[in-house]
Amino acid sequence: MILGILITGAALWWADLGEIYRHLLNIDVKVLVIGCLLQIITILLINIQWYYLSKELGEKISFGQIFHMNMAGTFTESVTPSVKAGGEVAKIYILNKQGGLPLERATAVVGVQKIISFSAFLILNLISILLLLVNFKLSGVFLKILFLSFIILIVIFIIMVFIVIRPNKIQGLLNLFPKKYKWIEKANELIESISISIKEILSHKRVWVKQFLLSLFIWGFFPLKSYTITKGLDISISFISIAIITYLTYMVAMVPMLPGGMGTFEGSMTFLLVPFNISPDKGMTLAIVVRFVTFWFVFIISAVYLGSKYFHSLLWKKS
Repeated sequence: MILGILITGAALWWADLGEIYRHLLNIDVKVLVIGCLLQIITILLINIQWYYLSKELGEKISFGQIFHMNMAGTFTESVTPSVKAGGEVAKIYILNKQGGLPLERATAVVGVQKIISFSAFLILNLISILLLLVNFKLSGVFLKILFLSFIILIVIFIIMVFIVIRPNKIQGLLNLFPKKYKWIEKANELIESISISIKEILSHKRVWVKQFLLSLFIWGFFPLKSYTITKGLDISISFISIAIITYLTYMVAMVPMLPGGMGTFEGSMTFLLVPFNISPDKGMTLAIVVRFVTFWFVFIISAVYLGSKYFHSLLWKKS
């Protein structure tokens, strides 16, 4: 949390707030609308990915249920620290309670989807780091932040893979507790069921390949949104360059520090744009607009959707 506040504070101190305000006022509204439309397409693609994943695994879940699950997951992960841990718990709960999937199956499906998407993201970040190192000289402090963030995400990814692929190892840890606790027996039974379900899912190798390629395609929309917004702010930068910045910014923001990666996202993007000869005020302006399109806009959609569902359920009960 302190690191996120420091990065944002340093970026704001470095930038000219008056210039940021002026850039925000001058942004082309059409570009902002296009950015939001691209974000809506991203949301639909993510839901389509989930729908076809569940269908290929033989689960009968409607697109409406998938959409509800992702909206609840988006809202939850927006108000909890990053790496989307809170959102994944919400997805498991909804798949279990509303999708009709057994708890172990819901956990396995969410875990496998997370690994596929996360692996695609890590590969894109590794390529981005290599391209950045080859073409630019970064300051020692920010280079350390990039490497530290990448290492943390690699460790989290390894832990995720370990938990999903080898859940029986967790049973060994649980068995260290006294046998008198009933929750240990229930947890062991659940882990055993999850292990069986994961083995069945892993047997669908074609599903893995298709989902991985789809994840790469979906991640490709993230720099496209950033690049579109640069045009609205009259920032001269290539698509490859903004792609590198976008992926690395998300990487730093994903490290669990603040809800939704707030602070670390804006500060990281501002600093990463400096080697590309983008002034701090324009860099911070771009970060704010990109953040609005990819975070606040999505958060508002999910909040409005869940709020309308809640009030609709209240009215239904009264009638």
